[in-house]
Amino acid sequence: MYEEINKSSLFRVVRVEGIEGTYLNSESSKKQWDSKNLITKLVLKDKNNNSFVVNPDSIGLKFATGEISYKEYKRMQKLDDFKWISFSLLGISFLCLMIYFLLKFFN
Repeated sequence: MYEEINKSSLFRVVRVEGIEGTYLNSESSKKQWDSKNLITKLVLKDKNNNSFVVNPDSIGLKFATGEISYKEYKRMQKLDDFKWISFSLLGISFLCLMIYFLLKFFN
């Protein structure tokens, strides 16, 4: 996803952050980047030197190509996070209910 954002972005990618706290600042050192290191954040800059931090995902790609504003990006990101948390809690609740009924049935 990083390559797609870098290729079609209206912004300049100035920093790439990895999962282990590693980061890459300049274009020349991209050859040194460990391809096994998962990219977690991208810092983009526009022509006015405004910085934007995005995740390398489909929502970040929409922002980088100019389809949505940064405010809309943040709103969509919060909504996506809320969905993941909700589904996780729903799944955990379902498993707890199943365990409860199985224990009640076999006792």
